[in-house]
Amino acid sequence: PDDAFWPPEELAAALRQNTATVVALSYAWLAPEHPDPHGERLQLLFRMLELMQQDDACREAAVFVDYGSLYQHPRYPAQQASYDNAVRSIGLWYAHQQTIVWRATDLQQPFVPYYGRGWPTFESAVSDMLQEGKTVLDLGRFQAYRVYSSFAEVSAQCAAVRRPPLAPDEFQAQLMERRFSKESDRRLVEQQYAETFDGLMGRMHDAAFRSLSSWSEHDMAQLSRVMPLCRGLVRLDFGADAAAAGGGGATPEACPGLLPLLACVLPAMPALQELALVGRGVGDEGCHALAHGLGHCG
Repeated sequence: PDDAFWPPEELAAALRQNTATVVALSYAWLAPEHPDPHGERLQLLFRMLELMQQDDACREAAVFVDYGSLYQHPRYPAQQASYDNAVRSIGLWYAHQQTIVWRATDLQQPFVPYYGRGWPTFESAVSDMLQEGKTVLDLGRFQAYRVYSSFAEVSAQCAAVRRPPLAPDEFQAQLMERRFSKESDRRLVEQQYAETFDGLMGRMHDAAFRSLSSWSEHDMAQLSRVMPLCRGLVRLDFGADAAAAGGGGATPEACPGLLPLLACVLPAMPALQELALVGRGVGDEGCHALAHGLGHCG
């Protein structure tokens, strides 16, 4: 129905007035002809929206779901043009700092898992680019039969763990192992990721990576390959998150790869002016080690 769609001008005004929230749903299609034949994803979406409204009844939600938000087959020429235009910027729904992303990751056999699919892999990867301070929930952790007292309780349980951003070539390699319902979408997704990465990571001035305690050496190495591509960065924050700082502060041992990473990537970031390491327990010795590393990093 027409009243299910929110005119862009009205939505933009509501966002400026902080009376609306944008939710982007990331999920895997269960069948080529319909993504949710039995309405299971729709029921989960309704329950999440009801819980969110309980906590903030004054704020409405605009929901982006590709099946309902984009023209589907068959399309008239004008609809095809609208679809093509929308797909060219689809990554922004998941990557934008002011959107909320809900990942419906709970898929059982015989379906291909969420992270084994091409489009969900793309949506998850772009939502990790600027996630710090952004709400990304993994609905695979949602307990359908549990009585939640608030949406805050749901958010705490379902908070997604941020992974380091992927460089476009690494994303392309990862995508080779993912499955598409339409193989022709593979090249499209590669292009969309590269363009989204360049438009966000390649041009941003501020970046924060605070939740590093769960990252492995592989994750830190992955980040080290991405940071030199962010040549416009002016401020970079690797400070510990509030929880870590409140517990006495994180230590260098909690993130042993941080100083070597910085020593090698900082020379490739000519615009950088500020580096925050609050709560990392770097101290004078760590600063000297970092300065020494900068002098010897080739």
